[in-house]
Amino acid sequence: LLEGEAVAAAALPEAARRLLDSEDAKEGLRALQERRPGRFEGR
Repeated sequence: LLEGEAVAAAALPEAARRLLDSEDAKEGLRALQERRPGRFEGR
C-alpha cells in the first residue's frame, strides 16, 4: 500500500485470480461439495 490505494486496487483482480486458481481453493470447493473437512497443503 505504499504506492497508494489506486495501485493496490489495480493489483487486486490478478491476486484474486491467482488465489482462486490455487490447488487449495479447488480442494476447498471439493470439500464443501463433498461435505468433508478440507485437506489444505499450502498450494
